[in-house]
Amino acid sequence: MYRSRKRGIAALYMIVLMALLCGAASLAVDYGRVQLTKTELRRAADAAARAGASSVPADVETARSLAVKYAGLNNADGTPVVLDPASDIDFGLWSSTTKQFTPLSGSSLTAANAIRVIARRSFARANAVPLLFARVLGVESTDVSATSIALLTKGGSGYGIIGLDSVSMSGTASTDSYKSSDGPYSSSTHLSHGNVASNGNIMLSGSATIDGDASPGEGYNVIGGNVTGSKDSLSEPIVKPPLSAGLAQFVNNNTAVSQYVKDGSFSINGQSSVQFPAGVYYFQDFTASGGAKINASVSGPVTIYVAGNLTLTGGSDAYQGIAQNLQIILLNSHTSATFSGNSAIYVDLYAPLATVTLTGTTDIFGQLVGKTVTITGSGSVHYDEKMSAPFVKKIIVVQ
Repeated sequence: MYRSRKRGIAALYMIVLMALLCGAASLAVDYGRVQLTKTELRRAADAAARAGASSVPADVETARSLAVKYAGLNNADGTPVVLDPASDIDFGLWSSTTKQFTPLSGSSLTAANAIRVIARRSFARANAVPLLFARVLGVESTDVSATSIALLTKGGSGYGIIGLDSVSMSGTASTDSYKSSDGPYSSSTHLSHGNVASNGNIMLSGSATIDGDASPGEGYNVIGGNVTGSKDSLSEPIVKPPLSAGLAQFVNNNTAVSQYVKDGSFSINGQSSVQFPAGVYYFQDFTASGGAKINASVSGPVTIYVAGNLTLTGGSDAYQGIAQNLQIILLNSHTSATFSGNSAIYVDLYAPLATVTLTGTTDIFGQLVGKTVTITGSGSVHYDEKMSAPFVKKIIVVQ
């Protein structure tokens, strides 16, 4: 009788111990799965909120579509995240003072400055996160959600020069700004928003002048030179991802300038002027040397993709005198964009993987974006503020 009682107590202890072990396993394994899913949902919500904020407040329907699309590009617990546009996406006002989000509806949506996205896995949607060991305790799944709020800020005049790694100016190199919507650039009516930014140092020597703000990366400095505006560091790094030419590599307007194309590269020199009708072009290398001029003012905007190196020394025009109507995009790393000579060059250059060099007495009207940007001699960059009108969009995840 005594031994049987001991065996019964031991069995009871084993049952309790097994329950505790199952509970511990549930806490370790299931808790880890839930937390991983929550992290994945937060990532999806952040992506969706950032994407949607780009269309706030002008087009909330496009904002909803973008949020749904970018959420779906992310997985949580092994399957794509699906948003309900009606219940998972809100537009409203974010108060930087109170740190509160106030939803808006109806006609008041035009005042929205933020978007709130809730990414969910729930029993009600038949996609709750399943639990393994917790089933022993009668809990088969759990609801998980993550919320992200993205704020669209407005203001600022943008940057005339962005050198992601560094910017260097020497001699009498300078920057300032103008608005092409007000007419051609004039030295007597120029503006002082020739802002320069880098995630690294901004180095000025000689009489180099930035007529505007100089914004180095966090932990870096503006070294030497003359800056008329602020020298405050960036609050967050500038991100300029490389672009793809897509179908433009195969379907383009190269035949319009075919007499200057050989083995996929464009080349011209001397005093010629080449007309580029509106359209998209793709070249391996692009060279216009000597006094050769690119006339892209004929019929509309021109976009030129360059897989290799760019050399432009003879000047360029853009449609309606607006720099962004002549966009040149360098696609690959270890490439260079070189501007020199003494002519005016209208260009919107996007070359985040390339070294960009401006020499001589060249005047750039537009914007330069490169991995590094170096200006020597008396070259100048006149930033067209129309390129950021009516405001610069900056999206920040605030919660």
